[in-house]
Amino acid sequence: MRFDLRLFGTTGDGVACQADIVVYATGVKDMQQQTDAAARTAAWMASAPPGDPIPEGSHITIERVEKLE
Repeated sequence: MRFDLRLFGTTGDGVACQADIVVYATGVKDMQQQTDAAARTAAWMASAPPGDPIPEGSHITIERVEKLE
């Protein structure tokens, strides 16, 4: 199944950020693994305008995940 997800997190510097990803999974465990892998390579952006990109290699803690419609 295909899942369109929006990840919300915070960088090590305390900047709120988000990323949109797509994962294909067959079960819950597979979805968790695919989401983790996609989060590592996602294009993270600051949540506050103007939405500056988060530098590659930044430490990001994922706080929540939302399913996009």
